[in-house]
Amino acid sequence: MFDKNLNSYLRAANTALPCGAARIAFARYVNEVAQDVLRNAPGADFAAVTEQLGPTPRQAAEDFMESQPPETLARWEAEGHRQKRTVILAVGLAIAALAAALAFFVVTKGILIVNTETTYTDLGEQQYTPEDLDELANQVIEQSKKEHENDENS
Repeated sequence: MFDKNLNSYLRAANTALPCGAARIAFARYVNEVAQDVLRNAPGADFAAVTEQLGPTPRQAAEDFMESQPPETLARWEAEGHRQKRTVILAVGLAIAALAAALAFFVVTKGILIVNTETTYTDLGEQQYTPEDLDELANQVIEQSKKEHENDENS
């Protein structure tokens, strides 16, 4: 139950933290506070931890950010901006891909047109069995291969 409360506390505080590195550092800080509280009072519950951290998870995260050196804050802010740009770019690309797919289906009316060529041959009045037709097709293929080889040789 303690871990579940801790995880929900960290999730609630995430909105006040600019990036993943800040969230990891805050999680370490909260875990250290929790361990200190449990070390001093082994039977303590999560309310004792939140009492040490601050009135709300957001306030605790803001206090944590204020306690950091300016260089660290600048690095975390820059990383947060990069993460936001990456998310915006990914969403933009996904929207562009969906728009391209939609445009394709609108232009083609949802049908992919494939051109095929069919050759009809008059086989005369004679009736052929499927085996006879297979043999005839193989002969035509062989003849086509020979013609192709003759064209390459000349």
